[in-house]
Amino acid sequence: MPFDERIQSIPAEIFLRDVLLKRLRTKLLVVGENWVFGRNRTGDCALAQRVFTEAGSAFEAAPLLESDGDKVSSSRIRGLIEQREFELADKLLGSRYTLNCMVEMGDGFGHQLGFPTVNLTVPSGKIVPPAGVYAASAHHDGRDYRAAVSIGDKPTFGGSKSIVEVHLLDFSRSIYGELVSVSDWRYLREQQWFASKDELAAAIRRDVEAVAKS
Repeated sequence: MPFDERIQSIPAEIFLRDVLLKRLRTKLLVVGENWVFGRNRTGDCALAQRVFTEAGSAFEAAPLLESDGDKVSSSRIRGLIEQREFELADKLLGSRYTLNCMVEMGDGFGHQLGFPTVNLTVPSGKIVPPAGVYAASAHHDGRDYRAAVSIGDKPTFGGSKSIVEVHLLDFSRSIYGELVSVSDWRYLREQQWFASKDELAAAIRRDVEAVAKS
């Protein structure tokens, strides 16, 4: 069921009775103890407890997880990724922060520079690290590869659209339309403008050398 404007506009009690209990026939609902829902976020756990009890269904409000004295929440994890705090983000997620993306056709600049890349089609709504260059691990077809990842608008080439490019070390296949997963992120440097392609190629070479040593 898509969480669209129609669902968001349903009054809280009607959402419980008509959507969860009648349409979805919910027998047990488990939520975080700070859950709010319904139009204007007027519904809360007390309302849900009352309505579900009346309907003979079970309801449970679970205490939120904490780490280092702070709540573990999606907003906190998004903030850590935006701050490039990947190790702590992975800890709070309970797994590695990963981009699972299909490979799309690129402009070929990486190949011209001697460092071919795969361009990733990032799903809408997926959080992406800030612009910059990263060392990472790329998984494709059952194998892991060390990878240099560039995120940004390619200022040296006058780009305007932010893209995610991945150079897989010791890899030379064409994999358009296939799935690549990128995880184990480590920040290397900011995105930069270079006066020439040669300067850019030299910087990429240093990035790849840093990845190879990591």
